[in-house]
Amino acid sequence: MKGVRELTGVVYASIEIVHSVVIVITFGTFNFSLVHYVGYLDIASWLAFVAFAAAAFWHFSYRWLRVIAAFLVFYVLPVAVAFVYARFNYMLSTEWIFRSLPIMLVVGYLIKLTIAGLIYLWSVRRERGSFVAANTSPAT
Repeated sequence: MKGVRELTGVVYASIEIVHSVVIVITFGTFNFSLVHYVGYLDIASWLAFVAFAAAAFWHFSYRWLRVIAAFLVFYVLPVAVAFVYARFNYMLSTEWIFRSLPIMLVVGYLIKLTIAGLIYLWSVRRERGSFVAANTSPAT
């Protein structure tokens, strides 16, 4: 399953990078004809993240609970950052809000990529730890 984890991680990261670029192009140049592609990329990102999380947690107990927890963090953390940003946004002008929208979306995608990277590092570290523990037995 190691290869699947890496493959799904690369697919997920690629989709998130493309998603960020399309967001910047769409909102940066006000090219709203690309908006429906953003929705498709969001769905693809969601599916790729679930596949990645399932592959990362495949060898562990309660893997589906961990996938659900990772998915909730995947969506809740960027929303929390957006709420904090909105709370202190009253000092900024309306023009800055429109210019900062792509920046906030890209920051949200970077947070999601960071979450996926931390899941990957945690699963590799935990897998190596369980592998070492299983292969070291007391001498008889």
